Amino acid sequence: MRGSEMGDLDVIVEDKSGSDIARWTMSGPVDSGWNQGFVSLPVQAEMINVTGRRGSGFRSDIALDDFKIYQGHCNCPPFTFGTNCNKTCVCDQSKSLLCDKDTGECLCKNGWTGVKCSCREKTKCDENSFCEGSNCFCNDGVLNKPTNCSDEVLVLYSCSFETDIETCSIYNHGEMKWRKHSNGIPSDNTGPYSAKEGTFYAYTEATGLSTGNEGVMEISLANLNLSKYPISNSTCYQHA
Repeated sequence: MRGSEMGDLDVIVEDKSGSDIARWTMSGPVDSGWNQGFVSLPVQAEMINVTGRRGSGFRSDIALDDFKIYQGHCNCPPFTFGTNCNKTCVCDQSKSLLCDKDTGECLCKNGWTGVKCSCREKTKCDENSFCEGSNCFCNDGVLNKPTNCSDEVLVLYSCSFETDIETCSIYNHGEMKWRKHSNGIPSDNTGPYSAKEGTFYAYTEATGLSTGNEGVMEISLANLNLSKYPISNSTCYQHA
């Protein structure tokens, strides 16, 4: 999704009636690496629609790889948290190991402490003040004082596009139908140069199409034989 005329990528979860009950969205352009997306699947989830939407020009190809549905809470990308990993942790990343995927609380590296892990461990600051490095600063509204102021998961479904799209129990349709591909995308500076893992990935070709045209991959959860491990409140869909 790094093309200069990029459109949108939506992952929409539907219930039995076809109503949207969860959604993840990304709009471009974004950097050239593979960017993970996550959606927590509600108990009533029946269908996952992965929709690529063409932007204003041919430089709006979209690529995806490595679909998974697994039991467990969604594993957010580093330093993000929240139900759909849509919040950014406040941690100083150079001084932090990670942040809690539910609360956003920072886990500091050795030698660092504080809400953001930005305070040297031996630095002590008074109440109503905060620490940066070895210095203490007063919180807004407080007068200065004369003193110092990731887990093992059970994968239920996987598609790496090393086989045909249909083998992954995906119904592929739309004006901008998804295609299986390897190496770089034909239009320069629009997509990846290789798959995230393995050889192949899926992408939408925007050349010759119109703004707003879509390619949709439908994943019917009823077709995945999940009866032994039914969808629960701790089930996650993930893609790269």
